Amino acid sequence: MLGLGIFTEGENEVIVDAYDVFGVIEALKNKYPLFKEKLCDPRTGRLYPGFDIFVNEHPTLDEKHVLKDGDVVTIVPIFAGG
Repeated sequence: MLGLGIFTEGENEVIVDAYDVFGVIEALKNKYPLFKEKLCDPRTGRLYPGFDIFVNEHPTLDEKHVLKDGDVVTIVPIFAGG
């Protein structure tokens, strides 16, 4: 995971054991309370809108996307401005 180190105690890359993308998000929420508090909707537990999720550099919207050993999941905040 890259780009969200402020919410993961300064770690820019984190290794977690997860079956799917949803499991990655759950593992991050459990390991880093600030990740859960600031990036996830308390009603649904899902990431707030405004993040792109990639698996091995390919975008996915499917939190049920099944992962294989060695897959890299990247969560990137979407920046907008003018």
